[in-house]
Amino acid sequence: MDFETAYKALNTEQKKAVDLIDGPLLVLAGPGTGKTQLLSARVANILKLTDTPANTILCLTFTENGALNMRERLAGFIGKDAYSVQIYTYHAFGSEIIKRYPEYFTNIRLQSPIDELGKRQIIQNLLEKLPFSNPLKGGLYYIGDVIATISELKRALLSPEDIHLIATQNLHLIQTLDDPFKKIFGSYTTMPRKVVQATVYFEEVASQLLKHQNTSTLAQVALVSLQEALQQANTGNKTSSLTIWKNKWLIKNSENVFQLAGKYASERLAATAELLK
Repeated sequence: MDFETAYKALNTEQKKAVDLIDGPLLVLAGPGTGKTQLLSARVANILKLTDTPANTILCLTFTENGALNMRERLAGFIGKDAYSVQIYTYHAFGSEIIKRYPEYFTNIRLQSPIDELGKRQIIQNLLEKLPFSNPLKGGLYYIGDVIATISELKRALLSPEDIHLIATQNLHLIQTLDDPFKKIFGSYTTMPRKVVQATVYFEEVASQLLKHQNTSTLAQVALVSLQEALQQANTGNKTSSLTIWKNKWLIKNSENVFQLAGKYASERLAATAELLK
């Protein structure tokens, strides 16, 4: 895709960001909203409208895939000059600075970033030292997932204190909703076949989540997905979307008590926070 085509596909706010080629600019957007495309287009626009050398532009991203993706998109916009733009992950850029100017880093050991095997060995050693009562002890069987979770938390710039706070808030929300959910479902054991009967339960669940959406991200996410499931059920006159939501968000134990499935994830999250300290 060339620059002109990509530029026309941007919305009004994105075009404003691309057109601002001088001075600082902050763009806040969630995953999958086109940040890489916007940044690549802005770099292309700077090179197009100014005499800035390509090798004086620095782009930083969190992952190797992100850096490769940015390079490929930029190459589609400006051709071979894309390979002169400095595009690094944060770790790679730090390593490059140390290699270029070793005289300023004489007090540290010049080492390469840890590889995947090294990561697994470190996490495995930490998990093996945990008591069996720790929720992360089972992480020995899914070390890759533990590493991936830690990477996601690092990308979100969350400190161990932040993570522990989020987990604590989630667990408090689940405990708060436990009794209302018991009353809502009562002796409910199977999904009613008729949409009208099924939505009676889940509209009440939505009302309980609504009370907490301003104080809990977990409640917000659960509420949005439930509202989508209710809309699909009413539109298609089928309960399958509500069954999918129930299986994802609610756990049924032997006493027929329902709880948000995030409880166990939150317990592991709190344990991860301790592991990162």
